Amino acid sequence: MTIDSHQIEALREELHQLVKEHGFLDRDVLAKSRELDHLLNQYQKQHISYKRGMSSFSDVCYSSYSQQDAVVEEHWQRS
Repeated sequence: MTIDSHQIEALREELHQLVKEHGFLDRDVLAKSRELDHLLNQYQKQHISYKRGMSSFSDVCYSSYSQQDAVVEEHWQRS
């Protein structure tokens, strides 16, 4: 699948609208953010070749998801 900048911009606008409606810690906002991250990673892979042995940007981002989830879960438990 070829990804273009219009798809990214449309998803970014959806994310901004969700943030306005629900705030940054809403589950739907986080899901949409991950969807945008995935799309950006795919777009980047289309346009950049990675050096052999170098971690991809998506590998680095994925490692931070569990930390982000822990912070959000803690917030929901306090609410």
